[in-house]
Amino acid sequence: MVQTSVPMTEDRPSDAQTYYGDALARWCVYALGAFAIVNQGLDISVLSGLGNLWGSIAIACLASIALVRVAYGLRRQGFRWSRYAGWYILYCGTLILYGLKHPVLAFDGFSVDVEYIVVALLLPWVVESRDVLRLLYGVIAASMLLGVDGLFQYAIKVPIPGNWLDVGEVVRTRVFSVMKSPAEYGANLEMTIPMMFGLLAVDRHPVRRIVYVAAVFVHWPLYFSRTIAAHGSVWVQPSLLWRLFMSDACCRSWWYWGSSPFSFRPSTRV
Repeated sequence: MVQTSVPMTEDRPSDAQTYYGDALARWCVYALGAFAIVNQGLDISVLSGLGNLWGSIAIACLASIALVRVAYGLRRQGFRWSRYAGWYILYCGTLILYGLKHPVLAFDGFSVDVEYIVVALLLPWVVESRDVLRLLYGVIAASMLLGVDGLFQYAIKVPIPGNWLDVGEVVRTRVFSVMKSPAEYGANLEMTIPMMFGLLAVDRHPVRRIVYVAAVFVHWPLYFSRTIAAHGSVWVQPSLLWRLFMSDACCRSWWYWGSSPFSFRPSTRV
């Protein structure tokens, strides 16, 4: 859990310092949450040269905002898994040494592995609790758009490269939307499934609950990506999440958003 520590009165930063770069940080997270759509938009525009740079620029902006806020006196506790993430990043960094014969590919692999871990590590210092739900809504909305696009691709039987199929394998198609591969497409969709089930369990707004249910069906193209991980997540994730929310612990209390980003506190409300 991520909890906001309460600083001493003399060390407490002002609201202006706490919310330094608030709008920029929020929109950077929005853009990173919809990175596939942003990439596609840049590729078909006059800004195609930014396709490989904008993500790094957004992360640099988030890191700068976090550093300024910490310098102003903002104190927050990071995620419990942060130490393990640091060791994993170091491990991925050492793997670059084994790929020096192909440095571009090695660095691309490193960035794919650690880019969003770095974003997650920065979130407690750049995202306020009041923005968490809106950011989750944005990520789910972007994922729903990709799901609709995947349904369309399956309906029109979009052609795919031959190396996406095993020898002798025959399928209608493998959906990928605006991603570079079905694997990336499946990974994006499957990450949002727990968000939708979690919000469905705690959100009482009737219209949004309908949207969550509709989103689950829109994510069915995850199966048509024909990846092993996607096939497993289609069946395993809903089963595990249903078991979790129907457990005795969850029946005794509801969980709601705490006072800091991505933290939960138990409520006695039934």
